[in-house]
Amino acid sequence: GIADAVSTILDTSSLAYSTMMIGALAPAEARSWPAGARPAAQAPEARSVETACPDGGSAQVSLWDGDGDGELSPGDHVSSVFSSCSIGAAVLAGRSDFVVAGHRYEGGVEVTELEFRFQNFGTAALRWTGPARTVLRTDERRGTEMQVVTYRDLEVTSGSRRMRWNFTLDMVRP
Repeated sequence: GIADAVSTILDTSSLAYSTMMIGALAPAEARSWPAGARPAAQAPEARSVETACPDGGSAQVSLWDGDGDGELSPGDHVSSVFSSCSIGAAVLAGRSDFVVAGHRYEGGVEVTELEFRFQNFGTAALRWTGPARTVLRTDERRGTEMQVVTYRDLEVTSGSRRMRWNFTLDMVRP
């Protein structure tokens, strides 16, 4: 169903891939500091890398780290352009951009809010164009992730069928 399709594309989408790339794009100095011992924020930094995808094709990922701290901070944004990027059974193409709308800790839960804009992004079976919002809550004590994804007039193409998605999907992963 729709939930399975959304879950699958989110697992292999720019959210997952770009999040992996943030560490690779962050300044080495920021990555090497132990928690709580990071230096004060640096100057804004823009970084870009093109990389081969695990099973063929490529992805270009650009990161704007507005406060230069190498961490997810409000206002940071990531743009990803996928060119026949093969990750397992999925071959991704198109563009995905997201801005960190919020990042905070609520007790032992890390909360990250992302505003997405997709442009003909996805696989041959499912392509997206338009906005989405994701709120990810990671509870390290329980080992769970809760993800709430909201679609506001997102155009979805599946084969020759065109749809508009306007709904919220709430997922919990052990």
